[in-house]
Amino acid sequence: MRKQQLPVQVVSTAHVRFDRVSKKRKWEDFFPFRIDENQQNCPEIPMPALEKYQDLDVVVAKLPCKGWSGKSGMRDVFMLQVNLVVANILVESGWVTPEVKRAVYAVFVGSCGPMQEIFRCEDLLRKVEDHRVYKPELRRLKQTMLMPPASCQLAQPYGETG
Repeated sequence: MRKQQLPVQVVSTAHVRFDRVSKKRKWEDFFPFRIDENQQNCPEIPMPALEKYQDLDVVVAKLPCKGWSGKSGMRDVFMLQVNLVVANILVESGWVTPEVKRAVYAVFVGSCGPMQEIFRCEDLLRKVEDHRVYKPELRRLKQTMLMPPASCQLAQPYGETG
């Protein structure tokens, strides 16, 4: 019996590089207890150059789970940044036109899992030990990414009059 040869598929990888949010920043810098309308400098969360990552099918991210607990969740600025980076890359890669969207997947490695505010339980395809595979609904994910990522940005002035 002759073995059937499978077609060779080319797989390429891309390491996503981005500047890490400052370790000096705390959750309260982005999500203050009270929003100050006069606050002029809401800190930014650095994102990679998304145009470099327009044709990815799968994004794999190792989550920074240090300090996470199942009861209290996680309020970590770097965790927020990793989730935002993955979500923005998925939207950039999967959203071809408003009518055409490619299937894209996120794989998260870590005991804590991704932020449920961004990656919903309904999008979870598979969980094996500390690996989770998501296939997000791109329209909802894009809407989420269009919102300000931090509540301190809600009070930003739109412009000056005069």
